[in-house]
Amino acid sequence: MLHIDLFGIGMTENGVLVVDTLGEINPVLLGVEKANGLVSFFLEAYADQNNAPVRVVDDEPPKLQTWLPGDIIDRVDPADPLLLIFTEPLQPENLSEEVVLIKVGATNEKVDVVVTHDGTTVIIKPLQPLSFDSEYSISVGSQVKDMADNPVVSAFNVSFSTLSFSMSNLAAPLVGSIHPGYSCKLVGMDLANNIAGRCEGGKESDDKFNIFKHPANRPIYINFNQLMDTKTFSLGTACGDDIDASIEQKGSIRVEEMDAETGLCIKPVDGSLHYDGTRVSFEPTLPWKDHKVYQIVLKSNTSSICDGTDFILCSATGLPLRTIPLTLTFDNAHQGSGTLVMPFTGTVSENNKVYNPLSKLPVVDVNRNYQFDSNESTEDATGSAIIENSSKLSISGFGGLIREAAMGCPVNISPENCPDEKETIFVSGYLPTEVGMFEEVASGTRIPVDLHSQVLMTTSVTMYTKAILGISIIAPTGPQIMRMRGRYHPETGQSMPGIGYILWDENYDNGVGSPTGHAMFQSTMDVYLDAPGLVPTAPILGEMETNMHSLPLTIDLYGPIVFLPDGRMEIKLQNTNTVDIDVEVGSDSHVDLKILPNDLSINLVSKMVKS
Repeated sequence: MLHIDLFGIGMTENGVLVVDTLGEINPVLLGVEKANGLVSFFLEAYADQNNAPVRVVDDEPPKLQTWLPGDIIDRVDPADPLLLIFTEPLQPENLSEEVVLIKVGATNEKVDVVVTHDGTTVIIKPLQPLSFDSEYSISVGSQVKDMADNPVVSAFNVSFSTLSFSMSNLAAPLVGSIHPGYSCKLVGMDLANNIAGRCEGGKESDDKFNIFKHPANRPIYINFNQLMDTKTFSLGTACGDDIDASIEQKGSIRVEEMDAETGLCIKPVDGSLHYDGTRVSFEPTLPWKDHKVYQIVLKSNTSSICDGTDFILCSATGLPLRTIPLTLTFDNAHQGSGTLVMPFTGTVSENNKVYNPLSKLPVVDVNRNYQFDSNESTEDATGSAIIENSSKLSISGFGGLIREAAMGCPVNISPENCPDEKETIFVSGYLPTEVGMFEEVASGTRIPVDLHSQVLMTTSVTMYTKAILGISIIAPTGPQIMRMRGRYHPETGQSMPGIGYILWDENYDNGVGSPTGHAMFQSTMDVYLDAPGLVPTAPILGEMETNMHSLPLTIDLYGPIVFLPDGRMEIKLQNTNTVDIDVEVGSDSHVDLKILPNDLSINLVSKMVKS
């Protein structure tokens, strides 16, 4: 840490200079949140200045300690930089010449990058996101030196391959998370009565969110579930309801100060937009005002030419943003939807909680089209099976017109002959969290974590059934949507973030043969499950409705907290309860599904610190 101001006392004791000082530091925790700390420095000169110890000579060359993506390409975002982490700080002067990124191929094309450094870490930021289905090599020259002028032992290369991406059956991008807010277009907004609304496409009985709250000292954060075309990002400088303003002035992303009584825009909020291929943040010039109502506007439509001229947010593959996930089916997956408006109020600055956004990584559904494509892999770079962010569905019963049922494969195929990916759904999504203060409770000690609920997406799985008269019914679920629900204050009835806890489990066995104890995460996740594309159809019987709309489920999650080589937190959760999903088919038939204990895996990875 550079430039720490110190204040204190300097004195001489028996002819020896003694300095006793204090200073304040402001580290950035987890790469996202500023914190304050008090440090003490005590310095004392040598009594015999003529015989001071000889300075220790540093003759050790710097060594590569770890690097990203390494063999965890599936645990980084496509827009993340590449990192080389050395054993000691480096000289920054020649890193741009000595560190080169090559796209391996017939011509070994040099990739345009910006190379910076932060202490022991070299940060390599490509000017454009890396290509999928490609091999890359990072070349480190022999003149990379530490601060003592020691060069690396020799030049070296590290190589990695990016994930496969299918260009068939592309789907429109979704808002992965928005903080403050919820990642779906809302209906039933009533600013005067503190109602933000409920997700469009759900039931009228669904939970309604209160207007979201946001600390005065925190930017707005938005994640998209796909690489976006950043040419379509433009910050509006006029109110959306200003009839005299041009479409260009209104932009594709807007933050407005609102009149809660009339619901009209007072003025656009002045600030700056920061973004990469998948993330956007908005930093206001002045802090959010306490109790003042604002709204975030993300502009979209069902279709767009996606060249930026109509100020519609679009993906890198040329599809407009979809803001209504609850109407998503395979037939309309390529379509965008209407503009998302998310209201929030400013609150006092937050100094007791650390904002820590989490991503569900790895993700098997790389292109986010909610189906398992032939070039997508269920194995990681080491050849191990990917079980993270997946769930296996088991059939526990059926009745009514249904006589046989199976998941993933036809009923005449035995389960052991059905490939795992056929009966598994794969989950993707994002979860903004706030890590709170250590607290003592009756059961022990813990750290509360606020979970700012968002929409989670899963891939399709096919249900095979046979009804009366031997009628076969093959019903793909289509994209499934798990909407995390918040919680409600028992006295005020106001909606609040979900809650989880970091705690210590003395009896947890981490695989060394005997319990050694481990830091764990525990939470109960209440969700609505929707499958808008699930419409079983059969001869004679025709189309049959299901109850897979706003179906409430409760999932108890528990698992260890570990850390990746670059310091990111990884939370490895599994369900501890049996989750019953009783699917009603038509008026008098049903198939009873279960997620058995440990058959659901949710793997959460924190944001890259050096990004």
